[in-house]
Amino acid sequence: MDQVFFAFKRSHHAALNFARPILRRFNLTPARFDIIVAATIDPTQAGVRRLLGLGRATISEMLGRLEELGIITREKLGRTRRIALTAAGRALFEKAHRACVESQSVTQTLDALFTNGRGREVLACRSVLAAVTTLARRAFSDGATPTLYESRDAGVEILFAA
Repeated sequence: MDQVFFAFKRSHHAALNFARPILRRFNLTPARFDIIVAATIDPTQAGVRRLLGLGRATISEMLGRLEELGIITREKLGRTRRIALTAAGRALFEKAHRACVESQSVTQTLDALFTNGRGREVLACRSVLAAVTTLARRAFSDGATPTLYESRDAGVEILFAA
């Protein structure tokens, strides 16, 4: 079992090491980028917390920092705190999202590492990654909402779900 935990830990570090230089160009961290992405999916503080599986204190502190940076605004409506990207935050998100997601740099890197560009193996690799992600999240009772990220590359829908 130690090998499994070690492999997950190393994968996590490798993903962060890949993302950090890309996001650094936009003065973002991977955690801040995740929060911004989640806020575009569910613009409530509770929704972002659920999507990312974070605690109340953690999400409150992180959103407070994004607010200080002028990336988001928060408005309390009754018992709900709504989150909105500022104009600067929206522009930052769009640039960072293009660099990280739409550029396909992550997908292309994984494809090259695992399959050396062979078409059928690329789809199989992505399916295996999605399955492993799903199993790991179920096994460790990940509190995040199941379908935060999805890919429809090459006509194949892959949900990274719990």
